[in-house]
Amino acid sequence: MKKLLTIIFAFLMLNSIIIQAEPETYDTVIQNGNIYDPLAGVYLKNYNIGISSGKVKKITRDELSGSNVIDAKDKLVLPGFIDGLSDAKNEEYSKLRVKDGVTSTIVKSNLPFDKYILQEENQISYINRILIYDFTSIFNPTATKEEKEKFESDLNDRLSEGYAGLYFKPEPNSNFPNLKNIPENFPIYLDFFEFDDSQIIPWLDKFINEEKNDRKIYIVNSNFHFSSLDYIIGYSNDEEHVYIGGYPFSYTNVIPSEISDEKFGKLLNQIAINQNEFNIFRLGAENRNMTDTLSVIGLIDENIINKVLKSEKFVSESYNHFESSRPSTAGINTFMGRLFLNFDIELPEQKDFYNAIFSQTSILRNVFGNRSYLQNKGSIETGSDADLIIVNTENISQFSSMTEEIHPSTGIDTVIRNGYIIYDAGEYSTVAPKAYYLKDEIPSFLDEEYTVSTKRKKKQKFGLLNYEGKHYIRAHELANYLNIKYEENGGTFYFGGLIRLEIGNKDFTIGTNKLSLKNSPQLIDGSYVVDINDLDDIFESYFKIEINDETLNFTHDKMSKLLDKKEDGESSIDVDLNPVSILISYLMAAGLIFSFVFLLNREKRTKIKKGE
Repeated sequence: MKKLLTIIFAFLMLNSIIIQAEPETYDTVIQNGNIYDPLAGVYLKNYNIGISSGKVKKITRDELSGSNVIDAKDKLVLPGFIDGLSDAKNEEYSKLRVKDGVTSTIVKSNLPFDKYILQEENQISYINRILIYDFTSIFNPTATKEEKEKFESDLNDRLSEGYAGLYFKPEPNSNFPNLKNIPENFPIYLDFFEFDDSQIIPWLDKFINEEKNDRKIYIVNSNFHFSSLDYIIGYSNDEEHVYIGGYPFSYTNVIPSEISDEKFGKLLNQIAINQNEFNIFRLGAENRNMTDTLSVIGLIDENIINKVLKSEKFVSESYNHFESSRPSTAGINTFMGRLFLNFDIELPEQKDFYNAIFSQTSILRNVFGNRSYLQNKGSIETGSDADLIIVNTENISQFSSMTEEIHPSTGIDTVIRNGYIIYDAGEYSTVAPKAYYLKDEIPSFLDEEYTVSTKRKKKQKFGLLNYEGKHYIRAHELANYLNIKYEENGGTFYFGGLIRLEIGNKDFTIGTNKLSLKNSPQLIDGSYVVDINDLDDIFESYFKIEINDETLNFTHDKMSKLLDKKEDGESSIDVDLNPVSILISYLMAAGLIFSFVFLLNREKRTKIKKGE
């Protein structure tokens, strides 16, 4: 009987271990994708993504199990694009923008928040919206004191209802709206459509001087101001809080007046040129010298166009030029157009291409600041919203039409919004829930302040990330504080030339020794992060670590001198690290020690032999 109970107990224990070892099943898994996270600037080749409950839950090279599995081998996985501003509302336009990889868009309105949603609720299906309040109609430059107070009260009411920012179309000689009593973390979109080009910068300068704060300013439709576009780009680059938007890559399709042979060849049969509102022709070799017949945008200097294409301050917008009865891709496919014009087939070393992705996914997150409308979007990280696009880089192209003939751009194979596959292999989902209006979402992680200290060194405050109850510390901040070199390389992070960690992998190495962590390192909020409870294992041979409720205490151990130190004034370090070079260095050290011991023994044997 005792033997039988032992067998049953062993079986139950084994079964328990098997059950615990069963891998988590995700709602959707993207396999073998080449992931680019613009927030961290990290390129992860052949990684897997596990998605559940509308969130990115796991990024790893480990095999993942999912109810839906998407093979992204040799494809680029990007965060869904955020449309800088759009007036296109109906479902047909939304579908065209989905083919451009758009999952969220900024929309303006002059109605109370709830009233606008009731009015437009049937017009939203595929793309999430963030609303900004258009106060142009209620601004009175000659208002009395009471009217000005009413104006400020109205703006604050709209913002408290859920609007994420403000929109204003000033007149050239108008006074400036007084926004000093409006919280500066709400950005303002400025539309200078009524201005002569020479009037824009002087008006903007005066407005910024009147504001005297750090409010983000976004210039709408900057490409309308052709003669001063170069000046506007330079101004936005010089002013930290100024950004520009526009769509010079679609509805008239930019063909520079002095286009290079290389670029012209790239555009042949890939782009549709709008000669005017009623005619369209496909660009061919016979059009090489026809720039004088094209619209004015086609005559912009190529250098200016390239500045816009490569700018990290420029965000693409879409626009509906015609009523819904006349569909068009005229102002829609600006996003793929920008990628197309920046794209070079050699991955991943193409800075301009990745700048374009960064500006379309991360700049608007920055424009709207720490308010949480876009905090979980524009990145592919643990806890981020699962708004993702899968790009076939061999198929990127831009087509456009101002006639009823639709020419959607190509290159987007799959679009995932809020964790649901809404477009895949040319088909739109009929079962995915509708998109929604973004209104004060809760960030996936919280910043909590900790104090980090070491002996004989000034204590420092650190912002630890609290994600799902676990506290993570940014690896580069810790390396800087401990004054040890570090390197970030793809999915790996190196501490002090010896310790190697990998995103999504509990295994790590110290030199040639392979060890294991309790929790795998993650990518969160643009940084490599590690669980503070794993620091003991990571630095076991180098520091003694005490973890209290709000303090991390580091004490140098004898071995800490083996970690590579940073030079004075050095902010980060690029180290040529790989397991082979580490192994060689260890073998060389072992060889030297062996030679030294061998020589000592030989000398000892010689002395014995001589009887000394």
